[in-house]
Amino acid sequence: MATELSAVAEPPAKDTTGSTASLFPESAPSSDSTPSRGGGALSSEPEIDIFSVRNCGFLLQYFSVGLIYGGLPATLYGFFLGYLAVPAHVYSTVRVIVVLPWSFKFAFGLLNDTRPLLGYRRKPYMVIGWACCSAMLLLLAVMPLPAPYWCLTEDGLAHNTTAPPCNPHASKEGGFYATLMMLAALGYVVADVAADGLTVEFARREPAHRRGRTQTTAYMVRTVAVSIANLLVGFGMNGPEYNGTFASGLSFSAICAILAVPSALMVPVSWLLIDETRGAAVSSTRKYLEVTWTLLRSRAMFQVVLFQFCGAAIFSIQTPATGLVKEYFAGVKNLQANLFGLAGNLLFVVGLWAVRKHGLHYDWRWLLFGSQAVLQFLDMPFQLLTIYGIVRNQYFYLGETFLTEIPDGVSFVVSPASAEEGADDQFSLSYVDADATGPALMLELRNFTGVVAITKSRPTPG
Repeated sequence: MATELSAVAEPPAKDTTGSTASLFPESAPSSDSTPSRGGGALSSEPEIDIFSVRNCGFLLQYFSVGLIYGGLPATLYGFFLGYLAVPAHVYSTVRVIVVLPWSFKFAFGLLNDTRPLLGYRRKPYMVIGWACCSAMLLLLAVMPLPAPYWCLTEDGLAHNTTAPPCNPHASKEGGFYATLMMLAALGYVVADVAADGLTVEFARREPAHRRGRTQTTAYMVRTVAVSIANLLVGFGMNGPEYNGTFASGLSFSAICAILAVPSALMVPVSWLLIDETRGAAVSSTRKYLEVTWTLLRSRAMFQVVLFQFCGAAIFSIQTPATGLVKEYFAGVKNLQANLFGLAGNLLFVVGLWAVRKHGLHYDWRWLLFGSQAVLQFLDMPFQLLTIYGIVRNQYFYLGETFLTEIPDGVSFVVSPASAEEGADDQFSLSYVDADATGPALMLELRNFTGVVAITKSRPTPG
């Protein structure tokens, strides 16, 4: 879903000219693969070749993050609703918990910038993050799974929901697995924040005619990895126990074991294949927080922050029955859910492209209003026709997820972009400077509103 994807997407860096169009930098091809100085670069340091052997670990960070981020959430539907058959409100909570660490990227960024380890600001945190992530994934892989909640039919191809459950205690096991998945996410988010810090540093060294190349390449690599992870889970974990359509498939433990391999490999790669300057200048915590406070005190920024928090908290509210409607009313299978998720990723990118190509010169308030209105109108017919039994088909139901990605992509870009325009150019820190503080705050609020929305979505006892 778009709300899940929004946890990881990041807006490109803003051009110093203040032009709105620079939010979507065009990547110009370059025949110069050697470091160079000048040319309109924002830093006097030499340009970094991210494709060199000594820096190949940089792009591998984003590839590995994409694999884990794309892989773990893709297992939720098949494992928690299909295999464990957890209650609807538990499934809704799990979807938020698994991506909860993304809500603390701002705090992790502060730690990166102000508390170097062994003289480095990035590499030690990457190593720590990937070590934590691989340990949690390995634990998930070796822990024996409980027996599935439902028995299978006589042909072994589907759940036998007309018979009593084979293991009714399975529905109570979800919290343990969700906690381990959250801790795995905590690890790769710490590594991702450190990689984002390097991205900002590398981007500042780019000459004007290649500005944006580093960010564009990094996020493209991550998107490719997310797509690979969706295909792995969709075709691999597609056995009948996981609401799948194949006679057999990989288990949840096997998927975690596969994801643990790149995660563990990133521990030595992060230390050996990233060229980071030791003893670089460190931003003070006080200055870091002063920048944030000064931005929040401005009227324009405060209004944008208030809209982002309140608007996203309201729009993110969903009934806990959403997962059960998807499973029982629409009959969505795990493979189709992941394939439509993959297609949704591509349409999300189309939404980003639409803003870059056609929306930069329009009033952003109308863009936000229009995108949110389109989202609601597209959502209603698919949900209502399925709930009231008029059309109950998995492909029809998944069409809502497919189509709403374009307007959601527009909304996702405009909110942090408006915050970026409201930032004051007089500040300059490495991770949260004038160009990054506003968008970082918007992304923090957008991620955190999932927690607020889930508390409003829980059924009230009595």
